[in-house]
Amino acid sequence: MILKVQKVGGLLKAQRFLAVAQMLDLPVMCSTLIGSGVEACPTAHLWVANQWACQFISESTGPLAVHGVWNSEDIPQGADLALQGARFHRGHVSPGDGPGLGTELNEALLAQIRTEGRPARVVNL
Repeated sequence: MILKVQKVGGLLKAQRFLAVAQMLDLPVMCSTLIGSGVEACPTAHLWVANQWACQFISESTGPLAVHGVWNSEDIPQGADLALQGARFHRGHVSPGDGPGLGTELNEALLAQIRTEGRPARVVNL
């Protein structure tokens, strides 16, 4: 089974998928989408918090694919939407150690890439 946190509906639903997979003894390949470090943070936390999620192969290239690098330290400072956050190094991932999901939003980059003439959108959950 392939599990992508965002595609199954978030962390809670991903944990439910993992619980069922573990009960049925199904291996799970955890993965990120191709996105910024902001997208990778919840998945990184799930991997280290859930033994079943982290014992099998994972395909975690999200922010690495966006920036065309193999390790987080090769992403130029300030070039990603996440400041701090999940770190990828030599095939291993470590979640950010800050509060919450361990990342901060790069407000300067967000302002720079904003589409002129389009109103900002706020999503309330």
